[in-house]
Amino acid sequence: VQRFQIAVRLGRVDEARCIVTAHPGRNFSRNAGLWALWLLETGRYEEAHALAAAERDITSRRPVALLAVTSHLTGRCVQRDGLTLRLLSPHSLKEARLDGEAPATGLGALQRAARDISHGASVALGFALLGDGGEARAAWRRAEDLAEAAGLPGYLDVDRILLGLVDPEVAGRPEGGEEGRRPR
Repeated sequence: VQRFQIAVRLGRVDEARCIVTAHPGRNFSRNAGLWALWLLETGRYEEAHALAAAERDITSRRPVALLAVTSHLTGRCVQRDGLTLRLLSPHSLKEARLDGEAPATGLGALQRAARDISHGASVALGFALLGDGGEARAAWRRAEDLAEAAGLPGYLDVDRILLGLVDPEVAGRPEGGEEGRRPR
């Protein structure tokens, strides 16, 4: 199950498919968000949307992003537009926070970096959903640069896949390509 999860998060569709095929008795769908991402990666947009829409709590960034992308890919424009506005206002979305004054280094620095990376990815996806590739590309570059500087490049793996489904050029992935990390 863990190998499947890693393959899905990295956009390795063929590898994930082989894992599912080789282990038919395993419950790969127990993580609904990850399973919905897998469904998106395999082109099963309606199934992914049904799963994302069934999520009870869509106040956090990742479920909002997943539902926005599935809405986009299934032609649910009104739903997509409402969710896009939320993505463009990432400070209004629920996220993990440290209580009280966080130190400037250590866990406090890591939490602030993760928040800033998350906000950048959210804004990039929002602009991509609006069709503004230039703004999306700039926001995505900032998020990638922050992730690299903080030593958290893997933090953007799922966001890269979602962004690539909306605008492959912004995510740095050719259409249908795997592993779209920006060339260094």
